[in-house]
Amino acid sequence: MNRKKLLLPIILICIGFPDAWSQNLVIRQNNGTEITELLGSIRNLTFEDGNLLVNFSTGNTDAYNLGDVSKLYFNTVTAIEQHEIAANRVILYPNPATNRLTISNIPSGSQLIQVFSTDGRMVQELAVSATSETIDISGLRPGLYLVKSESWTSKFIRQ
Repeated sequence: MNRKKLLLPIILICIGFPDAWSQNLVIRQNNGTEITELLGSIRNLTFEDGNLLVNFSTGNTDAYNLGDVSKLYFNTVTAIEQHEIAANRVILYPNPATNRLTISNIPSGSQLIQVFSTDGRMVQELAVSATSETIDISGLRPGLYLVKSESWTSKFIRQ
């Protein structure tokens, strides 16, 4: 019974995110270009008249001249592709902290920063104008806190 309960979420994840764990066919061409196709979307591969023919489940066929192909290989994708990386995300350090907490990469336009305890009480509030601020947290009790601005929220632990 427990196996059935565990299997269903795994099946749903795989159906919902087909790229989460899949294998790809990669066609590297002599000019350095790589074409990647999900293996699950390919019906078959054939070699005919000096061409590689990739027949898809949809009925479409792509043809590649074998003289232009330098390598064929399979790779495995084990995570969902991340399209955007937040290079300028807000960073709180040190975390956990004891007396001082530095907040860096504060987005422009964040004029007010609030610190909340886990019970929802605002325990500190400060106006900021720079992209980095160091705040005194020595008066806070040990525990988990949320730091919030208009456009972001982060958390830290006070030791």
